[in-house]
Amino acid sequence: MPGDYSIISHGGIADVSSAAIMDPRESAALRQTGKKVFLVEPKGEDIRAMGFNYMSVRRMERVAATALRTTTGSLRDSELGRELRALPRGEDNRLRRPAGDPST
Repeated sequence: MPGDYSIISHGGIADVSSAAIMDPRESAALRQTGKKVFLVEPKGEDIRAMGFNYMSVRRMERVAATALRTTTGSLRDSELGRELRALPRGEDNRLRRPAGDPST
């Protein structure tokens, strides 16, 4: 990858959907070591979609759609997004889901 990005996770890959709050000092410390940090945080639109009860199942689809839109926009407009667009396109067989049931 063109940059040296750190992906911060407080758990394994299964925990990607869980929120982890990063203290500004953590991101500053990473930047001081030469790492590039891209923080994904809910925007006002995301918070409005979530409403008062962030765990509401009734709002789940709306929250997910809103988060996808706002996160994509943030990434698109960022330095990281520009660097990712500059990468060569992957092989076609790696860019689409294989046929069949994923559990096989």
